[in-house]
Parts: sequence; structure tokens; C-alpha cells
Amino acid sequence: MLDRFVHDIRYALRSFVRQPVVTLTAIAALALGIGANTAVFSVVYGVLLKPLPYPEPEKLIYVHDEHTVRFASVSFEKYVALRDRNRTLDALGAAAPVGLTLTGRTEPEQVGASRVSADFFRALRVEPMHGRWFTRDEDQPNAAGVIVLSHSLWTRRYGADPRIVGTNIAVDGRPRVVTGVMPPGFTYPGRTDAWVPLALSAAPKPQGNFLRLVGRTRPGVSVDQARADLDAVTAAFNHEHGLKRATIVWPLHDLIVFDNRRTLLILQGAVAFVLLIACANVANLLLARSVARRREIAIRTALGAGRVRIVRQLLTESVVLAVAGAAAGLVLSGWLLRLFKALAPASFPRANALEIDTSVLIFTAAVAVATGLVFGIAPAARGARSDPNDALRESATRGSSSAGGRGASRTLVVAEVALAVVLIAGAALMVKSLMRLQRQDTGFRAENVVTFDLNLPDARYQSEPNVVSAYERIVEEASSVPGVRAVGAINHLPLVRFGFNGGVAIEGRPAEPADRAPVVEFRVVTPGYFEAMGIPIHAGRQLDPRDTAAARKVVVVNDAMAKQLWPGSSPLGARIKPPFLDRGDDWYEVVGVVGDVRSWTLRTPPVPECYAPHAQAPARGLALAVRTGDAPVETVLPAIRRRIAAFDAALPLVRVQTLSTVVELAAGDSRLSSTLTAIFALLAALLATVGIYSVISYSVAQRDREIGIRVALGADRRRVMRLVLGEGLVLAGAGVALGTLGALGLTRTLGTLLYEVSPTDPVVLLGTIVGVLIVALAASYLPARRAMRVDPAVALRAE
Repeated sequence: MLDRFVHDIRYALRSFVRQPVVTLTAIAALALGIGANTAVFSVVYGVLLKPLPYPEPEKLIYVHDEHTVRFASVSFEKYVALRDRNRTLDALGAAAPVGLTLTGRTEPEQVGASRVSADFFRALRVEPMHGRWFTRDEDQPNAAGVIVLSHSLWTRRYGADPRIVGTNIAVDGRPRVVTGVMPPGFTYPGRTDAWVPLALSAAPKPQGNFLRLVGRTRPGVSVDQARADLDAVTAAFNHEHGLKRATIVWPLHDLIVFDNRRTLLILQGAVAFVLLIACANVANLLLARSVARRREIAIRTALGAGRVRIVRQLLTESVVLAVAGAAAGLVLSGWLLRLFKALAPASFPRANALEIDTSVLIFTAAVAVATGLVFGIAPAARGARSDPNDALRESATRGSSSAGGRGASRTLVVAEVALAVVLIAGAALMVKSLMRLQRQDTGFRAENVVTFDLNLPDARYQSEPNVVSAYERIVEEASSVPGVRAVGAINHLPLVRFGFNGGVAIEGRPAEPADRAPVVEFRVVTPGYFEAMGIPIHAGRQLDPRDTAAARKVVVVNDAMAKQLWPGSSPLGARIKPPFLDRGDDWYEVVGVVGDVRSWTLRTPPVPECYAPHAQAPARGLALAVRTGDAPVETVLPAIRRRIAAFDAALPLVRVQTLSTVVELAAGDSRLSSTLTAIFALLAALLATVGIYSVISYSVAQRDREIGIRVALGADRRRVMRLVLGEGLVLAGAGVALGTLGALGLTRTLGTLLYEVSPTDPVVLLGTIVGVLIVALAASYLPARRAMRVDPAVALRAE
């Protein structure tokens, strides 16, 4: 049996060498289809199917508050109640993002870190590569400072020195003991480089929400059981504090992939269409090849080869061809995967860990074999059904094409065109959506603005007046640089950070519990921020140097907040207690209304926002926005660096980028899906074009005698061209009709991925139809010109 199989493979290779053009064309088509499928499946597997890299990942859950904001954080007091009162969890950890400035050894560096509870590591159960986690005793206010490093930070800054464990490093100007180094790849949550203790104590009443919770269920406990348990704890906690907000529980894996599942499944469907088109293309090539091989098959049959033997040989040839295409496709898949990583936004889950591993290779091998069988069935069945007597009576140098063979080829071409129409229409919708998104009014003017983050360490800036005066000096120094027009700072830069929100109280209106009060985003800004960002003032005034800590308390609100809380009237003069500023009897007067800004995403409409002066609500970490005039950002930025370094050499500038880059990155998810879908649509169009061309060319070659007779009887050569072009357009028209129906149904699945574009956009559909018909006409043109040049004498003599 093995000898026969090896013999079949050798025979297949010899037959391919004899027809290199057909072989290389088929391999190229299969490489495109299989390579695209391999690349996308590696992403689907790595993100959606591959378990999280933690022990028993199915036991991990994510807990958040029910809120108008998705995946809302939890207050520390509620976290303590859930942690201590539940009966279904082994551990429940909490985390909150923080920026840390590292000094000593090399240049100062600010890293993205997380403040975490001691139970955080217990929940994930990832053991440090060196050292240990910190304990609950170390996770207490006024405890000795400790820190756990990520593998990348340990390697990059500390030279992978294992002796760093147990030693002090300078963090925000204070010493912290390194207790451990985490293994490579562990950066949860997000892209964390270091972990420090949360070190908080519960207040008498619930404070603002800022914690992200991750837990691990006990053995034998399902997610539903844990959800019911935490609901009961939440109900008791709400009763004690007069609250109503529920608790939401997710499997951790489901939450991590929530925003990307639909996109990835659509991309997988798109490349499946490309593979089907490639299969149809190769099946057409093999059908045409089988006609030329009818005499060979007839001789083999006459010498005793049975139909099973013939089918096996032809299917072996198809599978060998598919394997060769898969090998070439692996090279293409590596390139596509690198393109995916380059296009993927920073928030895309597990992007750095994506690779073509063993599971993906097994998938590729299975696809190759299945593909070989799919496109090989029709040629094999045709070869097995051929009548050896008829085949042997035909000329050895010329085959004939039966109506059944021609019908199969035309059916495959119609299917190719239909699939291409669906894919091209979907890609066009995605591209149009991206263009709409990029033209979306952000509420600020991004051109000629550079931004960067600063974080003042509490060791050197211990009091709030120190923090306020330091930022005043920094803004003043940056403003004095030649070419700078305006400088301002904010605690949460639009499209970069979001979710610093809470309930607001309005003087003269009944007080509401914290989780039922109107929710607004809270922002802290320095004078000059609105000018630097190009945010218009619609009423009243902006915040300015008069708004000091000793002056009356003031805020500025945006249009969305004004319309929601003071519909039909002006908010100027109203007094409120913003979130995070509930300091006794202090009321903050609304002195201005500014334009709306898209702070969360480009897709999300503006939300109510409240801006307080930095002098009255100091924050250590701010993002600076510097607007330049005619001077290029590249020339202004070094001068700003020097001015800030002269003020404090230990302050690193973090996340330096232009505001235009911020806006561009905000469209990352849409750019990823639209770019890849467009690439796959182009591949589909290319394959469909080749399919139409090959079928029409083959048809012309088989109809030489008919065309010669037509010309001999006086047919005009232009009429011959119209005949051939008409055949191509009929095939394309049938495919377009079917494809349009399919597009009307399938593109509806894109609804949640599109922005201000209808899934049945008539302009897109009409453009797709016209474009495909033009391409079909072009693909038929070369065979039509060849038909015009048929010499009737030569054609008839050949018969």
C-alpha cells in the first residue's frame, strides 16, 4: 500500500514538471488561500481559542460594577466586602493603574505599573521567576515599600541581574525592596511593567470606583455559582450603604476577547472565502488539464487500471498540489502575521504572543489535505467517467470538451465571482467606515500639537502646593520656548485615558445615593489647556490663573453635561460637587461651558465632562499638550526637554507623541479590520479574474474550429469579439447577481463594526457590481483578441 502511494506521488510530480505553467499557477492560487487562512487562524487561535497562560485559566473571573460605563471599576470598600464575605472564591485580587518613575543606574524612566492587592497574585497563581510575591502584611498603609518587576523591565533596566531581588531601588524618589521578578510574558493587567502594593484602608463610606477585580473560583465551583454568591454579598453591601449598583461577573478570557471576537470571526470568514475561490480556480485548471489527459487515462484504463485506481491517482495529484501550495502559503502567512501585529492597536489582547505554533501547523496541514480533496473531486470524477473508446478515437494532440465539463467550469467561475462580490462589498464597507471615522470631529484640533506625560514623585513633591507650583513652572518653561503658542495640561488626555468618573451633586436638588447620581467624567486642567487643544469656549470663561487654591471653587463643564443636567437653561452660576471633590461643604461654581470632546473612542459620542482647575484639585500625573506655530514639532521638543530637565533632571517625558498620532491610533481597531479585509478582497478579485480569464481562454481554444467556420462564412471579427466578451460577461453577471444577494445578507454581520455606514449601502453595492463587471470584461478581453486572430484555414486544416 505504501509503495503504491509513493508511486502515485512520484507520478504526480512528473506530471507537474511536464506542465510547469499550470502547476505554478495552481500553487500560487493555493498559497494565497491557505496562507491567508493560516495567518488569520493563528490570530483566532492565539486570542479566542488558546487558554490564558495561567494555571487552570477556566477558574479565573473578572468582576466589575454595573454602570453606564462598560466594565466599570469597583470601590475599595466594595472590593473588601466581596473579598472577605464570599464563599466560592479561592482568592479575589484588585488592581489599579499607576505611573512609577524609576531613578538610579541609568536615565530616569517612567513605567506603566499597577497597584495590586496581595491576593492579586494568589488569584492568577503565576509564580515569580525569582523571589516571591508580596504578602498581606506588606499590603498595608505605612508598610515598608516593596515592588515586583516584570521580566522585560528586569532585563531592560537591570540587565537581568538575579541579585536585584532583595535590594532597594529608587521608585518615585523613595526606596522599595524588589521582592520578585515575574516570568516572561506576564504583564497582566494590560502591559504592566511593575506591581506595588495597593496599601489602602477602608473608609467609613464607599469612595470612588477605581479598582479592577480578578478572582479564582474554588474547586468544583462554576462561574454561575460564583456569580450568585457575589450577587448575595453585593445585595448585603448595598443594603448597608444605601446603594443599588449590581456586580457583573465574567469568565476572564471572555472579557479579554470581548471587543475583538466579532472582528476576528469576520476575518476568518473572509479568508475562508478566499480559500474557496482559490479551490474553484485550481479545480478549473485541473478540469482543463483533465481534458488534455483523456487519452492518457484511456490508455491506462485499457491496460487494466480500474476506476478506483484512476481516482486515487488524480486525488493524490490534487493533495500533492495542495501541500505544495500550503508550503508556499506558510511563507505568506508569516508576512501576513507580521502585518497584523504592525496594524494591531496597543490594546489588542495577547498580540505579542501570536505565532505560528504547532497547533497552527496542524491546522494548515488539515486545510491542505481538505483543500486538495475539495478541488480534486470534480477532475477525478470526470477522469473516472471518461469512456476509453471515445478518448482513444480522438486526436492525441487535441482534446475535446464535453458540455458537462464546460458546465462544471462555468459553475465554478460563477461561484468564484459571487464569493468575490461578497468579500469586496464587505471590504468596501469597512474602508468607507474607516474613512468616516477618521473624518469624525474629535472636538479638538490635533494638528501642530505634541503631547507627553509627566508624573511628580511624592518623595520630592510632598505637598499639594509643591505639586501645583511645579506644574506652573513646567508650563511656564515650555511656553517660553520659541515657536510654542500655547501649553496646557490635563490628568486624562482624550482618546488616551478614560473612566475617571463618578456621581455629581447639584445645589438645590435632592441628594441621591452615590451609585444613582448623574455620572460625569472628572478632569483636572491647567490654565491654557483649552487653547492648546483648540477646544472652543461656548459660554462664560475658561479656567485661568485667577483660579488658585485660595480663590472661590470653580469648574467648567462641556456641552453634553450642560444639556443633560440643565436642559433648556444655562448652567452658568450653578453650583455642584464634582466627583472626587466632595470635600465637606465646598461647592464649585460653573463659570464656563466648552465644546464636547470625544474622550473615550472616536466611535463613542461625547459624554458629560467636568473640568476643575489644577490649583484647586492637584494631581501628580498630568499629560501636557503643547501647540506649536510654524516651527516643526521636531525642533521644539528638544528645547522643551532641556527646559524641563533644567527644572528637574529626574523627570522623564513619557509617551511623547503628536496629537495627530493619538487620533490615528484611536482608529486602530477599524484600521486593522478594514486593511486586512481589503487585502483579502483584492486577493479574491485577483483569483476571480484569473478564473474568468482561464475559462474563457480555454473555451476559445476549444472552439477554434467553430470560430474558424464562423469567420469563413463571413462573420465579422468584431462580432467574434462580442461573442467571447459576452460569454465572460454572462458568467460574471450570474456571479454578480448571486453575490449581491449574498452580500445583502452577510454584510449585516458587519453592523457593529461599521461607523455611520449602512451594511446595505447602495453606493458601495453599486460600485462593487460595476467594478466586478469591469474586471470581468478586462479578463475576457485578451481571449477575445486571440479569437479575432483565428485563421479559418488553419483552424479547419487542424481538424
